[in-house]
Amino acid sequence: MYLISHNRSESPSGRSTQGDGVNTGDSFGFYIYSSSGDSGTVKVEDSVVQNAIYSVTFNTAISGTYVVTATADVNSRQSGTFTEQ
Repeated sequence: MYLISHNRSESPSGRSTQGDGVNTGDSFGFYIYSSSGDSGTVKVEDSVVQNAIYSVTFNTAISGTYVVTATADVNSRQSGTFTEQ
């Protein structure tokens, strides 16, 4: 998961990520995010994962839970916890 620490975006923002060359490849794409209270949603169009929706909820100021759903297959999901470092 890409941690994006901004308050709000109304228009797509470009980004690129350099992989480690072993387990993760390079990717590029766009994201749009919105937030409300302790929850947020990031919609990603990526050259590797294609389109996905990241739903994030902060339980504390630096940690929380996430669910990622691939828009091509809504049964393709990943969920877990995170802690900002």
